Amino acid sequence: MPAPARAEAFTLVELLAVVATIAVLAALSLSGWRAVSGMQLKSAAEAISDAVSLAKQTSSATGRETRVAFFYEAEDGLNRIKGYQVQEVIVDSDGTPMVKGLTRKFRLPDSVVFDENNSPLLADKGDWSGFRFRPGGRPDRLSYSNNYLRIHPRSFPGPEPANYIFIQVNPLNGRVQQYQP
Repeated sequence: MPAPARAEAFTLVELLAVVATIAVLAALSLSGWRAVSGMQLKSAAEAISDAVSLAKQTSSATGRETRVAFFYEAEDGLNRIKGYQVQEVIVDSDGTPMVKGLTRKFRLPDSVVFDENNSPLLADKGDWSGFRFRPGGRPDRLSYSNNYLRIHPRSFPGPEPANYIFIQVNPLNGRVQQYQP
């Protein structure tokens, strides 16, 4: 007499082992994503700080107005600031100002955004947004209440991001500092 047919199936222990393995892999990938996002945030802050320092140094060296201009891109039906460029303002012989890009346009990584509500240096100047250094390297119209940018990761839980960086320009001498709480 042949042996009775046995149903093929996973045991409860095997199923729990697979679920536990998936949970561990998901936790590892999430922590890895946060680390990459943090590195991109720091890298973006360094690049913006370098652009501000370049604008100040160029203004001091050439005796011309330089500025850090921020540009917008459409995203989710809204215009958002996505990048920046260091520009020099050259006044030609008939007094007409011309803007010359000193750098290419830099774009923030997709995982990093400007906090447009908490970044007074992004102020709209009419035909451009940003801030400038006057000839000689002095920041134009900055005070201790409007001299910073804040960047943070694109998505975060809760009303405030836990990880963000302030980029501050000293209103007296134009030096750049970063603060990360």
